[in-house]
Amino acid sequence: MSWAFSSALARLRQGFTSGVSNRIKKSRERRGPLRRALFMVVFPHLGLIGVLAVALAARLIYLRWFKTFPPGDVFNFITIAQGIPQGIYSADERRLPFYPLLILMAHTVLEWEYAGLVVAVAASLAGLLALYTLGRTLGFSKTALVALLLVLQTHPQLMTATRGYADTTLFALLPATLLALFRARTWKGVVLVGVLCGAMALTRYEGLAAAAVLLPLWFLFPVGRPRRYAAIAVLVWILSLTPYLLISAANNRPPFGVGYVADIEGPEGYGSANFREFWDSGRTIWQRNGLFGAWKIPYAIAREIAEDPFATPRILAARLTAPGEPLALFALLGALVLLRRRWPVLLFLLAATAAASAPPAWFNPLRRYDIVVLPLLFLLAASGVSAIQSLLERGTAFGGSAGRAIRWLAGFAFATVAAGFWTATYAEEVRNRQLKHNGREYAYYQAIHAARALQGKILFERAGITAEFYFGARGVYLLDQFIRAGVPPQEILPRLRVEGVRYAVVSESHAKAFPFLDGPSVREVSLFEWPRPGGDISRATIYEILIAENR
Repeated sequence: MSWAFSSALARLRQGFTSGVSNRIKKSRERRGPLRRALFMVVFPHLGLIGVLAVALAARLIYLRWFKTFPPGDVFNFITIAQGIPQGIYSADERRLPFYPLLILMAHTVLEWEYAGLVVAVAASLAGLLALYTLGRTLGFSKTALVALLLVLQTHPQLMTATRGYADTTLFALLPATLLALFRARTWKGVVLVGVLCGAMALTRYEGLAAAAVLLPLWFLFPVGRPRRYAAIAVLVWILSLTPYLLISAANNRPPFGVGYVADIEGPEGYGSANFREFWDSGRTIWQRNGLFGAWKIPYAIAREIAEDPFATPRILAARLTAPGEPLALFALLGALVLLRRRWPVLLFLLAATAAASAPPAWFNPLRRYDIVVLPLLFLLAASGVSAIQSLLERGTAFGGSAGRAIRWLAGFAFATVAAGFWTATYAEEVRNRQLKHNGREYAYYQAIHAARALQGKILFERAGITAEFYFGARGVYLLDQFIRAGVPPQEILPRLRVEGVRYAVVSESHAKAFPFLDGPSVREVSLFEWPRPGGDISRATIYEILIAENR
């Protein structure tokens, strides 16, 4: 009797589920292309879309809040972009051409200076998308990826997107290259690997070093494709470099000059004196991002707890809220998980990051170039959070929707609550750094921008790419054309009148170089002010140089 009842119940359940499945299938068939796109693309990746929206909003608010003015390097890239169609590449220009090429493409719809900012911001968002896709390819959970992307997108080095630098383009290309490398199954995918390696090599010297290591490593450790395909990728890589090599030869310039690697500005000159200095610089880059010495953190926690067991809650809370330490612990756990389960993947990630960090480590480990280690930090931390989430899934007693919701919330909270302090700390660092920059230069930038509406020749303190880009032949430069040429101070004003100079743009810090400003021959037109940290004020002024009959 019980067997018959169970059989009838099973047939009833099968009929019900079959009917529901048929109704769902018919409902899907009736969906239009928009609804299919929503169900297939948008809904499964709402977390990623939310992160990208937050990141874009953060950059736009940042630009609006600080009124960021494009710095000089942007105009160096723009100058390269303007010369590419004519085959011109200055022999003195040491920057690489891929980012200027993107600016040239964006210029078809945007002004030059805005094209650089748009490309840099778009590249920072593309890097987040590439990291998410790479993490999913490696099997990390969506929860871990979304939670950590929310933290990563506030990193100061990613906020250089608001300065219009090439850094974020490299940040996008490095994970995109690794993604193509791990997913390449046909010759088309291998060609894409070669093209991305070429683009990475022509963006920054760190990308050239990473590509030079990844392709041979790909041959030694095949990842899902025949070993002979690596030769195709190398050939495509070389072909992608050929146009740049030809244009460099035509302009008599070294294609990869060592005089410029990672915007060298070191006070001690160029380069490390020996291998020990190089090692220390590289360790600095890795250590300040929690990728070197992270194994010491669990030992330090255990020692503190052993010394004072009753203070365990306070010790754990302090460690979990310390900037960088939670991510370092997640990254350490993730490295151990990958070493046990997928060591070739860990090898590729470590090799690419080590190679990309070598040029700035050799020449100058500025904080700005930590951007090359961010993909590794993110992926290792995502691996660790995914492992923790997997343990939570096995240990939870709930099933169905309730269990999934509890596991999702637990993983999200574990990854973000502690890391929120890290985010706030780095956001404050970004703010302080930008205030320092704006306090030193922004008033002068405001004056330069306002002077674009004036007619006639304009005198500036010194030759700079910003003034040269905006004013061209209308710009006259006091330091370069008068003071260094030995012109006596009393002869500067008469010579300015002879040359037809009508206005002068002067910052307060350089006003002593303009002694004639105190006389009756000039008139103040506009004053620009910007607060410095500490309560001081940065000032710049536009003066009109009066002709004799108007004095």
